[in-house]
Parts: sequence; structure tokens; C-alpha cells
Amino acid sequence: MGFRNGKIIRNESFEPEELTEWNVKVIHRRCLLEKPEVGIRTAYAQVFKKSSTGKETPFVRFKKEALEKDRENIEFLLGQIKAVHSGSRILPFDYGMVHYSGKVWTTDSNILIQLYELGLATGNLTPFVRSEKNPEKIFTIIDMCSPTLAPNDPNFAEWYKEYQAKKSG
Repeated sequence: MGFRNGKIIRNESFEPEELTEWNVKVIHRRCLLEKPEVGIRTAYAQVFKKSSTGKETPFVRFKKEALEKDRENIEFLLGQIKAVHSGSRILPFDYGMVHYSGKVWTTDSNILIQLYELGLATGNLTPFVRSEKNPEKIFTIIDMCSPTLAPNDPNFAEWYKEYQAKKSG
């Protein structure tokens, strides 16, 4: 993607998307490997492991090639979480429901888990752990996430020029 005459020109390999339930579902479905297949490289994710959180979510398999193709899309969605914009190092589980605009983008914890699975499988998030100081708090480290803006944000065009410049060198 680039700019020509002040207009955004879309690139076929990446198109910035807003953090929405629909966009998370689409990418998750596209990357998910439902059954093991010979010759398919895989990546794995499990948001909650009983040993580190006391809870357990299913172990999920993804097609590594699909994850690689969608890596920038996944990073772009994660970058729209408010905690990423605030500069926090940690992301408590429920805080991922809040968009940088302050609005709640989902109330469905299953959708949030799908986003986290994608983040774990691409190495943008660490496995969730229980806080030693506050055992009720389960969190992940978000050091690998960079703030991004939604395409409908009024500051997007200007911000995206800088984002592209950083990406290209």
C-alpha cells in the first residue's frame, strides 16, 4: 500500500483493517488448521495453560504459511488494543476488549481468545500467566506489539505514511 495524490493505494498483500469481531474471525478461520495434514507446516497456540493460569483453553493448530501471509494483518489488529497504545508492557486478559478509541470492540471472550491465539502463534504475545501479586489477574506480555490506527481514524492517512516509511527502512 502507498499513497498517490494524497489517496491510499491498496497493495494486494496487505490492507489495513479495523479491529472488529468480523476481521478477527476471518483471519482466524483462514489460518486455522482443522486437521493435521502431511506437508503442512504448523504453529500452535494455547491461550490458557492449566500449569500457568489454573485454567485451560484448547490447543489450536494453525497453518504456518497462512500465518506468515497474515502476519502484518494480525500485528495491525493487535496494535489497535488500548493497552498497546498506552505503552503498557502487560495486557490483562479482559483489557484486550478495549479499542484504543476507548470503545469496547468485543464482549465475546471467544473472539478475544481467537485474537490472542493469532498473537501467540505469530510470536506477538507471550503465553498468559497468573500474576503472583494478584492471583485473579491473568496477563500476557505485549512488548512485541506496536500501536496502529484503524483505517477509519481521522489521523490514519498521515500516520500510515510514517508507518510505511518505518516498515520500508
